[in-house]
Amino acid sequence: MSAIIPTAEPFFFPGGRTGCLLIHGFTGAPKEMREMGEYLNQQGYSVLGVRLTGHATQ
Repeated sequence: MSAIIPTAEPFFFPGGRTGCLLIHGFTGAPKEMREMGEYLNQQGYSVLGVRLTGHATQ
């Protein structure tokens, strides 16, 4: 089993009833979407940034 790179963990920012699902690109990781997730959360959205299987591992 591969370890997840520490800065590439999935994230969840609780907010309002409307949510956003952020999915990174083919060679990416959740950390690429974190800033967008923080912005959307500040606008009142709940935000989930996922890590696709096999991505961002060592």
